[in-house]
Amino acid sequence: MQIYKDTRMILDSNGEEMQKGVEEFLDTSSHIIANETIGHFSVKKDCPKLAFWATQCMKRESVSKALADPNKIYELFIAYRKKAGVEN
Repeated sequence: MQIYKDTRMILDSNGEEMQKGVEEFLDTSSHIIANETIGHFSVKKDCPKLAFWATQCMKRESVSKALADPNKIYELFIAYRKKAGVEN
């Protein structure tokens, strides 16, 4: 699981390696809205501390500018699912 891998990289390292883990984790976080909507679950409900941290990070201009728009990722996921025949 990518989130676990990124979290371990953050916890088990420092310097550039830790920064790489943070960046990869935040990139994964931009997929949360799509995954929650399609998978019918809530990160905020199931992992409130993780959701709070991701929300705080997204409030930083440098972070929000560097990541893809979560709504666009959701649209891409839906398009992929339609193409794969999983969604109408």
